[in-house]
Amino acid sequence: MFNFDLLKLPETYRFNEDGIKNGKYIDDGSLLLYNKVAQGWFSRGDGTMSFLWGNVIGWSSKDFVAYLLKIAKEYNLKIENIEVIWGAVEDEYEEVPPGKENQTEEERQKELMSYFLQMDTYNKDVEKGLIDKSDIATWIKEVHKFNPSHFGSSYSWALDEVVKKSDSEFSKLFSRLRMGQGTSDDIEKILIYANRTVPGVVKMDSEKEMEALHSKGIMGNVLSYLSFSISMTEDDQRKIDADITAYLTNFSQDKLERLPARAYMRVQDASIVYPNNILSFKAHKKTLTEHLLEMMNEYGNTFRLSNIFEEPYTYDDRDLTSEEIVERYRNKDFLFIHCVLAFRKLGFLKIKSISTNWDALDVKPLSYECSVEIQPLLTGEEDNHKLYFDDEKSRFYVQGNEIKIKKFGDEYHLLNALFRNSDEIGKEWFFSEIAELVDQANPNDKKYYNAAYQLGLKLSKISINDFITTTRQSMKINHKYLS
Repeated sequence: MFNFDLLKLPETYRFNEDGIKNGKYIDDGSLLLYNKVAQGWFSRGDGTMSFLWGNVIGWSSKDFVAYLLKIAKEYNLKIENIEVIWGAVEDEYEEVPPGKENQTEEERQKELMSYFLQMDTYNKDVEKGLIDKSDIATWIKEVHKFNPSHFGSSYSWALDEVVKKSDSEFSKLFSRLRMGQGTSDDIEKILIYANRTVPGVVKMDSEKEMEALHSKGIMGNVLSYLSFSISMTEDDQRKIDADITAYLTNFSQDKLERLPARAYMRVQDASIVYPNNILSFKAHKKTLTEHLLEMMNEYGNTFRLSNIFEEPYTYDDRDLTSEEIVERYRNKDFLFIHCVLAFRKLGFLKIKSISTNWDALDVKPLSYECSVEIQPLLTGEEDNHKLYFDDEKSRFYVQGNEIKIKKFGDEYHLLNALFRNSDEIGKEWFFSEIAELVDQANPNDKKYYNAAYQLGLKLSKISINDFITTTRQSMKINHKYLS
């Protein structure tokens, strides 16, 4: 007979399986997060705002934090500046103190002033080295006991736990987080606690049951108010961007594998069977193009594009049931984020931003929106004097000239790298950088030096002799051809 402890804390957290390198469709939200990480969205100074506006529609904070951590692990990115808005966490557990139901505002303000003075004294002693900030028991004694607010349930249990069992794993984790000393390893620990099993029908030791219940509850709320930044180098960003480009190429060529009908990811604790009837890219392209042309006729070349291709979330703060979440995914066949990013890659759109449409009360995001600018390629009215590369036709256009490029040859890959992001066309490109974008496994920068030289020869035949400036290591497009 197995002696299995239902309340034993798992050692690791199991992340969702979908990933951009697997050759299979991933969730729209997953692709959005890869894209935001590559753009440096979570590398900015204010992690709280990045998390607020960078979240995925329909995901819980647990799903969101876990997937960001998964991407960071995948690319060996450093997690920094871990913060928890403890005031918001405390608000979840605040109660009217016993005997103070009729307290006047003047009495409360007097208690608050005493609390703030005590906090100021504590902080000064920490700065002087008289108090160890990691000693949370001292903080509880010197500061928290003066807090005029009263906290119940899991927060009160957690404070008692760190005093009574200061050496327990939970107490150490809670103390580091509460004192602003959390680590990247602690984020996975938070996820483990927030996902731990708390059976409600098994008779068990009450202390262990309460420990499981409260540790799960408090860490679930910590996740809701947690933020961090992801430190990246330019090389890190290029690697993620190259993987996104490769994934979108496979998407636009219908080379992604459709998953079998099985649960392979979790959203809001619901086991999701990812839809098998995802539209082909041809169908995606037709649907979005028709809508974009309608919008262009109404609003011109620049406008905000909303995801009208699936039902938005409701205007309330009601959580969807697991059955409703499963049903939403079962019926999802149009991948909005996939399609607009693919359109950008193909040169049909410029995307100024991808954001979310929030309800009037800022309760939650309802659907995705993009600020877009229609490009001539979409309408078939190409500006012959516009500089661009059509990777589908494998044609390079410069000053009214059309140059045929061998598809999937070195010059093709060179131009595809240069034109993958319109904001970077005019920068200095190192051949080693281009080589890594094309083939991380076996980069060969000499090939792209030669490709630039051969492209220059093609251009010289049409009397364009100063298009590219090259060194042995790098190349740059002459700025006069960019205007």
